[in-house]
Amino acid sequence: MALTWHAKTIGPTLPSFYLDDDCLPLNKTYGFNLFNSSESCLAWLDKQLPCSVVLVSYGTVSDYDEAQLEELGNGLYNSGKPFIWVVRSNEEHKLSNELRDKCKERGLIVS
Repeated sequence: MALTWHAKTIGPTLPSFYLDDDCLPLNKTYGFNLFNSSESCLAWLDKQLPCSVVLVSYGTVSDYDEAQLEELGNGLYNSGKPFIWVVRSNEEHKLSNELRDKCKERGLIVS
């Protein structure tokens, strides 16, 4: 995968057949979307340097308390890297306003 797609992945990733140039030449629209893309998210990404954004998404299985989410958010902020942090909508209330404001300086929290 590293030869085709220059990304470091942790956890479940795309099946390799999605990245096979012989099957999908020049096709950037393959795949499926469960949700509509957010124009504000795409606009934010367009303003970042190529290959510079960290994406953090723990999926639907994990469940964190307020203190754990605070530590995750502070870790992302302190990394100094631009980031997109996916937080489930039913857990957004666990994020403090202070953390949200701080993260806006460097990242984007989406649900």
